[in-house]
Amino acid sequence: MEILFTWIGTADYNASQSDSLDRPGPVLQALNSEKFDKVILIQNVVSKKEKSLGEKADEFLNWVKSRSSSEIELVQVQISNPTDIDTIYKASEEVILKAFKSHGRDENLTFHLSPGTWAMSSVWYILSETKYPARLIQSSPEAGVQEVNIPFEISAERLSANLKAQNKNITRIASAFTGSDHEVISRSSAMRRLFSKISKANKYNFPVLIESEQGCDQGHLAKTLHDTGSRSRDKFHHIDWKEIELEDKRDLFLNLLENASGTLFIENVDRMNWVDQKELLIFLQSKTDETATPRIICGSGTNLLKKSEDGDFSIDLFYQIAVVYLKIPPVRDREGDVGPLLERTLQEIEPTKSLSASAKKLLIGHKWPGNDFELENTVKRIAMWSDDSIVSDSDVLEALYGTGQEKDSPEILGRNMSQGVDLHSIISEVAKHYISRAIADSNGNKSDAAKLVGLPSYQTLSNWMNKYDVT
Repeated sequence: MEILFTWIGTADYNASQSDSLDRPGPVLQALNSEKFDKVILIQNVVSKKEKSLGEKADEFLNWVKSRSSSEIELVQVQISNPTDIDTIYKASEEVILKAFKSHGRDENLTFHLSPGTWAMSSVWYILSETKYPARLIQSSPEAGVQEVNIPFEISAERLSANLKAQNKNITRIASAFTGSDHEVISRSSAMRRLFSKISKANKYNFPVLIESEQGCDQGHLAKTLHDTGSRSRDKFHHIDWKEIELEDKRDLFLNLLENASGTLFIENVDRMNWVDQKELLIFLQSKTDETATPRIICGSGTNLLKKSEDGDFSIDLFYQIAVVYLKIPPVRDREGDVGPLLERTLQEIEPTKSLSASAKKLLIGHKWPGNDFELENTVKRIAMWSDDSIVSDSDVLEALYGTGQEKDSPEILGRNMSQGVDLHSIISEVAKHYISRAIADSNGNKSDAAKLVGLPSYQTLSNWMNKYDVT
């Protein structure tokens, strides 16, 4: 989701009064130029009793809504001095955190620098470069809407020390996650973002919610959080709610809440019954001494927010445990990581064997629907069944498809050639898949979608869509 945060400035109010097409004001000019799913308008009022300002903002809100298809929300804040950076910073951060509570923390943020005072623009810059990475834009009648890139000379000196420390910490977390003191298998941007979030989350003892597809090792990520955080010297407690249900170990859960220190990881929290959800909610709401109680990390294999909205999980508990939200990328999205991970896993299991180039290519092209657990067990089968020191592509195919789970829908690169293949249908399948994803990811903007799939223009994309019947 693309979210725009912007103050309402004098030029915006004037534009709504004159209703001029030539001078729509910074806010509407941005909305006319770019597509945002959500727009948060921030109005400064010296006092909540200022009815005239409130009415003025409501009129502006209605005016903007009539000219934009974006979802638009008005937020009022009280700042007595519009150049007080400290007060503006706190007010701006509260607005951002409120948006995170409603929409989650993985949204794409844009801050509009033009409306408001110089101090408000400065705060957007500070927030974008520190706690809340965001794109910066500015607009004017003469130059239109432009993305703002802070000159390197300005930002480099201020950020260099922080970045060095942050990168060192991210590397430490990556090493802990991969179990390596030397080679760190985290080339993919998706995993680097995850480790960066862990680095920031470890500064606090806030509850954590981990979500992923089936087969991702949530327990290992929770242990990494513990081992690289401030509680690493304390005990890591891991309970699986499936086992709690099956073995009637509810007393163990209650005892850990009351008496444990360190970290308590609750796997499959989405299976927790209503009675124990209430117990966990009361615990989280009532704890006062962070050091005397365990840090709570929960894991869920389903979308817990959707489950809460459907009435199958406590919405209050969801917001208590999802202060820090981490989503493990599926293996197929960890571009650049799969090859080194395969080689290292094979070396750990059977040091005398290695992958041939064709075998490695087949494995990298596999979609890994079972994620980490499937990858590890596949490599175990390869190590066990291959007779030679160099693993062949036939060894890989036997390990991948010998389980029977893929026979009806083999992978693109692993189809049986004995009866021949329909190359046109395979190309069509690939084209439909990625063009559809590009259209969805770009919110229907064909120019942006064309860039995502490496096509020169939206006209070329349209031709491909017609050719492969993509609607």
